[in-house]
Amino acid sequence: MPPQSPPPPYGSRSQATPPPRQPGNYMTIIRDSGPIKESFLIDPMLSVPSDLLPPLTPYETESCRNNLNIETKSGEIDTDIEVMKSGWSTRFRANIRSRGDIVIRLRLPGTVSPHDPTRPGPLCVMDVYASSGNIYLLIPRKRMQGRLNVTTRGNVIFSPALQKDLNIFNESEKRRECFIGDCTAWSEDLGDKINLEAKSGGGVSVQYNDEPFVKPENGDCIVS
Repeated sequence: MPPQSPPPPYGSRSQATPPPRQPGNYMTIIRDSGPIKESFLIDPMLSVPSDLLPPLTPYETESCRNNLNIETKSGEIDTDIEVMKSGWSTRFRANIRSRGDIVIRLRLPGTVSPHDPTRPGPLCVMDVYASSGNIYLLIPRKRMQGRLNVTTRGNVIFSPALQKDLNIFNESEKRRECFIGDCTAWSEDLGDKINLEAKSGGGVSVQYNDEPFVKPENGDCIVS
């Protein structure tokens, strides 16, 4: 029998292909101290038994629950959020809050074509708040179409690629009201909406997922 090749090093398979994850919905993680570094696979149409539903946060109601809540009261957040395909009118709602830096890698299904009523779902409605830190948001290219509101007295950086797809319709003091994609096909109920707020002079950086990303050590917002 010919000699067999040695097995690949432990962990090489997982590096090439991430292991499958069980999807969840209506999930809440709140920590009093320490960072949160987690990955989530969210199915916004997944039915969850009532006795598994977490208590409501101050940022949702029984009739309008968030699909994902993440909060740390002392620490940073570094999260990868993947959302499964659903009906085009379904909404993925998320509320993410921290007293440190926040890094979000957002992955949504499909792509958006201008004036195409069959755009993939869900719509994305996300509120991100850093009371003392920077916000770094990475979004999927050719998928977001809707409002991007940024509130901060710190630096705001949009990557060069994102700037080509983004318009700032209103800038006043610490707030910028932007739109990603084709606004002519947009209406209030049929678009994504992301609110980013960084207090205490924190900065905001937004770019596409497929652009190189480096989180700087000195706290500045940098897109390499």
